Amino acid sequence: MDKDVIDLLKTATELVNSFNKKADSYLPKKIVDIVRLHSGMAVASSFIPVPGADLAACATAIWSMYIRINNALGLSFSENVMKTIAGGVATNLSAYAVGLGMEVY
Repeated sequence: MDKDVIDLLKTATELVNSFNKKADSYLPKKIVDIVRLHSGMAVASSFIPVPGADLAACATAIWSMYIRINNALGLSFSENVMKTIAGGVATNLSAYAVGLGMEVY
């Protein structure tokens, strides 16, 4: 494997570990557990070998995470659907931007 790829993987691992520590210290455990479960489900969905099914499973994992977080916070998804969608879209766009930045690097 190329040295640059290895360095990038090491840096990404350190970043994930740092994010995990911050999440543990700043967010309620219940929310952290929900996010970790659903992010794992989203990553696992990438291994579905059926074209399109992987995207559908990923989207389902992400949006069900938002619903569960709303429920954990005592917010009604139906009453706050626009805020949830706006927050989800903003979060997803920022994640895609970070991902694109990593590809460019």
